[in-house]
Formats: sequence, C-alpha cells, structure tokens
Amino acid sequence: MSFKRTSLSDHVMEEIKGRLMRGELREGDRLPSHDLLSKELGVSRSTLREGLKNLTLMGILEMKPGHGTHIRSLSPSSLMHNLAPSLLMDRATVMELMDARLVVELGTVTLACKNADPSDLEEMERLIRQMEGYLRTKDYARYSDLDLRFHFAVAHASKNKVLERILEDIRGLLSQLLKEVVLYLPGMAETGNQYHKQILKALRSKDSGPAEKSIRSHIASVAAAVKKYQSMKSS
Repeated sequence: MSFKRTSLSDHVMEEIKGRLMRGELREGDRLPSHDLLSKELGVSRSTLREGLKNLTLMGILEMKPGHGTHIRSLSPSSLMHNLAPSLLMDRATVMELMDARLVVELGTVTLACKNADPSDLEEMERLIRQMEGYLRTKDYARYSDLDLRFHFAVAHASKNKVLERILEDIRGLLSQLLKEVVLYLPGMAETGNQYHKQILKALRSKDSGPAEKSIRSHIASVAAAVKKYQSMKSS
C-alpha cells in the first residue's frame, strides 16, 4: 500500500511550496493569473482555488482583491515550518504538536461559544454539509481539506487573532499527516464529522462545557489514529 497518494489540491500546494524552496518565488511576488497557473499545473480553476486557499490559511499566500495572490512575508522559521513539516517532525514531536493543538483549540472553542456570530455558524454548517457530501462519495482528500477549514472557522469565530494564527501554524505542520490518516484509516473521517456536529451544536447554544468536551474527545480520537498510522508506516 502506498502512503503517498495526494489530492489535486495537494499537488497545487506542493508545487507552490517547491517554487518557494527553489527560489523561483520570493516574498511579495505575485502569482500568475488563475487561468495561466491552472494550465501550468494541469488542474481545474476550482482545484487551484482550493489549493491556494489552503496556502492562504497556512499563512504562505495573501489574496488581495483586485490585486491578485501574493507570497506573504515569512520569517525563516515559519517558512521552514510551513514548507517542510515532514522533515522537521519525529513521532514524539507529532504528539507534542497534538497536545499543543488541544490547548489552543480548547481556547478557541471556548471563546467561540461567546463570540461566534450568525455568519460564523452558517459557515461551519456549510462546511459540515459539504463534508457530508464528500463522505457519501468517499472523497476523503477533499473531506480533509474541509476538515482543516472547519477548525479554522471555529478559530476565526473566537475573534482572537493570536490563537487563530497559532492554530494555523500548528495545523500547517500537521496538515499533510492528518490527510494521510484520514485516507488510510477507515471510519476516521465519519467519526470526525460527528464531532464537528457536536461542536457546532454547542456553539449554537453558547454552552462551553459540551464544546470543550467534544473538542477533547475529537482531538484524543485523532491522536490515537495518528499513533496507529505511524505504527503502520514503520512496520
């Protein structure tokens, strides 16, 4: 079994990262038009937009309405974290990142219970519906992209930009690994989306207790799956 299968949006992300690593793109550079870039990469415009949006969420790109998509200003450390996470992490580091993710997401979900507005909740509900659609078609790669966006949507609803950025950095490091876990462990995505529904229900009722319980259970489930997946890869 191969562990290197990636979605087309992953291909977009890896190509842009590769151009950065090779120095073909630099801080402040504007990317080619979507038409040109989609042709260069051999993907549809919708797939291109999905990959670029993920890179924007990771802090690598910045989309400026009317001015195109640009490479953001990145410190050397954050550049390395975002461009080559698999080179930086051993098994213990992954678990430490999962612990850090729990601490941050407990904070974001608690604040989101107080600060989420109707548009935040509508965005989360929309993402859950889309994830359900991808689960029905067993398109786990696209599900994983939306899973990432759901957690960022919760962080955005917290209205705390510091926690939001910290989560972006942590999830940026874990994103490819978590996608692989979803692809290769049956039932992982379905279980995850049930937790998403629980989180949204708690946010709607502004009840931080169930929200915190759901995020604890969700991340514990993901951490257990990551351990299992890493054992499979090493065996």
